[in-house]
Amino acid sequence: MEKERRAVTLVFFTLAMYVFGIFVDRGAFLIPFPLFDFVLIGLVFPFGVWAFQRDGWKVSFRWFLLLMYTVSRLLNNQVFWEFALDEVAFNNLLQSDWNLKFKIGQAAALNLVFVHWSFQHKEKSKYILLITLLILSFLGLTFTFYFLAFWIVPIFMAYNFWIKQRLPFFYLWVTIAVFDLLTWLAMTLF
Repeated sequence: MEKERRAVTLVFFTLAMYVFGIFVDRGAFLIPFPLFDFVLIGLVFPFGVWAFQRDGWKVSFRWFLLLMYTVSRLLNNQVFWEFALDEVAFNNLLQSDWNLKFKIGQAAALNLVFVHWSFQHKEKSKYILLITLLILSFLGLTFTFYFLAFWIVPIFMAYNFWIKQRLPFFYLWVTIAVFDLLTWLAMTLF
C-alpha cells in the first residue's frame, strides 16, 4: 500500500504544482482535465505490477477490468486522438459518431466493474447502489445528462467510505473519483 499511496500523492502534488504554475503565469486557475486520462493509464500499469507482486493472480481479473475502464476513458479523450491521427483523419473522426461508441464502451467497462464488485460485497444496500450507478452510467451517455457521468465513480467511492470497505486498487479509484470531480468542476464552473 505504501507504493500506491506515494504514487497517488506524487500525482496530486504534480497536478497542484501544474495548476499553480499556470496561475502564476496566466493569472487564472486552469485544471488540465484532458490530461487526467493519460495519468490514469500511466498509473494502472504500476498498480497492476504491485498488486500482482503482493497478491498474485487473484487480482488479475480486477486489474483487467480497471485496465479496460481506463483504456476506454483514454479512447474517449479527444486529446488522445489529436496526437494519434493526422489532421484529415482526425476531422473525419470528429464528423463520425465515434464519441458515442467510446462512451458506450466506457459505460460498459465501468458497469462490469460494478457488477463484479457487487458479487464480492455482502451488504444488502449494494443493490440500490448498483441500480443507481447503472442508471447514471446510461443516462450519462445522453448529451443532456452527460454531467452525471462524472459523478458515478465519486458516488461509488463515497459508498465504500461509508461502509468502511477497502477496494482493491483503492488509491487508484480515489484518484479516478477526484479526477472526475475536478473535470466536472472545470466543465461546469469555468
